[in-house]
This record gives sequence, C-alpha cells and structure tokens, in this order.
Amino acid sequence: MDLRKETTVNLYHFYGEIASMAGARGGEICGIPYTGDGSAGWPAYLLGGAAVDRETMDQVAKAIVEGSVPPFWIRECGDEDDFEALAQAKGIRPINRWTGMQLVVPDAGFVANIDTSEAKRHGGAAGNNAAVSHHSAVSHSTVVRQVAPEALPDWLELVNTEVMTSMKIGWSRIASLAGSDKFHFFGLWHQETLVSTALLYLDQGIAGLYFIATRSSARGKGFGYAVVSAAIDYGLSQGISKFVLHSTPMGIPLYRKLGFVANATYGIYWMLGKR
Repeated sequence: MDLRKETTVNLYHFYGEIASMAGARGGEICGIPYTGDGSAGWPAYLLGGAAVDRETMDQVAKAIVEGSVPPFWIRECGDEDDFEALAQAKGIRPINRWTGMQLVVPDAGFVANIDTSEAKRHGGAAGNNAAVSHHSAVSHSTVVRQVAPEALPDWLELVNTEVMTSMKIGWSRIASLAGSDKFHFFGLWHQETLVSTALLYLDQGIAGLYFIATRSSARGKGFGYAVVSAAIDYGLSQGISKFVLHSTPMGIPLYRKLGFVANATYGIYWMLGKR
C-alpha cells in the first residue's frame, strides 16, 4: 500500500470503526460508504468515492435531502473528475480542507520527550504517565500522560471546544472507545489543568493521530509538540513505525517540525441547511 493510500485508509477506518462501536447504522450508496444517516451525530459522514459522475451526484444529493445518508462528505481531492462543480450545483459546498501527512520512523531513535524518572515521581508508569523532559520546550510543571477514564470528560470538553465547533461529539461515542486496545487518549496538563489532547488510533500496523488540540489560551508554548511526541513514543513502544494525520493549515508547521511530510489533500463538504 502506498503512503497516500495508507493515510486515506486510516482516516476512513477511524470513522467507520467508531461508528460501528457506537452502533450507528452505515452502508453504501453508489459504492460510496457512509457512517450513520442524516439524523446521526458524529461521526456521520460519506467517506471517499472514486470518480463521481452527474448521475451518482444526483443520487447522493437526493439521499441527503431524504435524510437516509449524512449531509457531510469527506473525500480525497483529485483532478480526475468534476466533483466540486457537480457538488456545488446540488448545494454541497466545501467547508474545510485537510492535508494528509505521514511520518515513517526507520528505527526507535525518535525524539524521547518522556522523562521516565520524572514520571515515577508523579506516581505513573513509565511511558503512560510522564512529565515532559528538558528536551521539550515546556517545563517540569507540565505532565503528559495517557488519559484515565475519569479524566475523559475533561478531554472531551477540550476537544469539543477547540476542534468540534459545529458538530459536537457526544459522551457515549467516546465512552464506547474507552478500554479498546486500538484507541489511546493522551493529555497534557500544565499546572494541573488539561491544555492539550491527542488520540492515537492503531489500525493495520499504522498509527493515526486525531483530535490534536490545545486550548487557545495555551498555544505557542510547545504543548502540542509535547503531546504529539508522547503519542508517537507510545506508538513506537508498540512496534509501530508509520504515523499519519490529517491537518488543518494551522497545524502543518508543527507537524513538519516533527518530521511529517504532506502526501494528500482532503475536502470536507456539507449540503447547506442540512444537519
């Protein structure tokens, strides 16, 4: 599987698996998979689809209006068809762009941002509950660790505030992932306040990074770099060497510093007026 396809497959599997674990209905329309329907909450998306012709767009748009498929569509951008022109003619507009990025670590010699001796002084196990070491831009008053179940509501509140501005994630969706060996939640606490988050999704030997967020009042201090580094370090400890993510324009400089390279572009589309 090539690098771009790996980035895309991880993204689609991420949403599909969460929807399945939450019991959300899914299916296909014109060969295009979807999670949830027009009445479902996050993650309800049409996912991908190869070259889309006018007939396919007509059928999908009709199903969106009827509420049988979601009004949101995530799709890798390409030059092979007239997708955006056909979509806009049906009131389906682009609302966001993500850049797919991948990091391939050739060995276990990635940046070791976790000081395990400091972790033990904070009462945690090495690699699971650790303070950021002096190699990072943040101080020893900052702790990054996997998120305990009782702290997940705080994790979700931060993600909903900073990332999910229009479609909030319900607690039941996150609760269904707790305890899974494929989903790992990370948080960074500064002076005992949660300020940064990340989620690591392990699938087919590849780790996807999702919900990377930092409170607006705490940005520019190295917290995002530290929490992502901790998640990568954990993935490496599990034998993972390939990491993917899907970034907004604001996050690209940070991920490039970590060694990620862009390999795809994704459009997020929405039929106006549909929720």
